[in-house]
Amino acid sequence: MADIALIDYGAGNIPSVLRALEVALINESKMFEIIVTDDPDLVRSADRIVIPGVGHFRDCQEGLLRPEGMEDALTNAGVDSLVYAGSDIVQELEDAYRALEAKGEAQ
Repeated sequence: MADIALIDYGAGNIPSVLRALEVALINESKMFEIIVTDDPDLVRSADRIVIPGVGHFRDCQEGLLRPEGMEDALTNAGVDSLVYAGSDIVQELEDAYRALEAKGEAQ
């Protein structure tokens, strides 16, 4: 069984994202356990990590980084294991990256 950590950082619509994950996984042959958590150790050990969306990335970032050790858990997660459940967050990240690219500061 694989674990999916759905990060509860005090924002985002956890019940809706949880239900969407459950529906999306109905026909999967592999069994998944979805864990709603703000515990960096559980996030670190999960096979997949889902970050639910919120209206503004700054609010999301502040909530995500509040638990001690969460930044490290997310930074060291493989890119393939991260899922952002909110196009608003992805769009803000892309816009910020493009701005850094324009300044020659993107890595």
